[in-house]
Amino acid sequence: FILLSAVLHRVSCITEIRVGLIVAESVDQKAIGWAQSGGAIAVALDRINDENLLNGYNFTFFARNCDCDPTDTVGAMIEFIEDLDVHAVVGPPCGGIYSGTLSTAYSKPTFMWGHTFLSALADDIRFPYVTMITATSLT
Repeated sequence: FILLSAVLHRVSCITEIRVGLIVAESVDQKAIGWAQSGGAIAVALDRINDENLLNGYNFTFFARNCDCDPTDTVGAMIEFIEDLDVHAVVGPPCGGIYSGTLSTAYSKPTFMWGHTFLSALADDIRFPYVTMITATSLT
């Protein structure tokens, strides 16, 4: 629901919500691996549909594996923003400073998860479009 409030207040007439997912497949598979965590999206969408929460909206997800590589993370963010015109990005599970900087530069809501513990990302002035679900020393 946080994702939707960030997306829908920006565009009032959309029916398709495009979300970029920056994932890790072979880095710390038990904690942040896509095979372990990716299924949460289907569970959330099932609940949204079962409870008729967002009738009339279609979600499209684009996933890119970065495996915590900074170059791949930046490449995925640029592809999502410039080529695929996503409304928001979830991830990366690590390397958040890179995606956070691009999130701010492009005014794109980004939701960090996983090993993104950098307290700098909690700075709402520097990173106004970044939300973290992992606590830092400043949150």
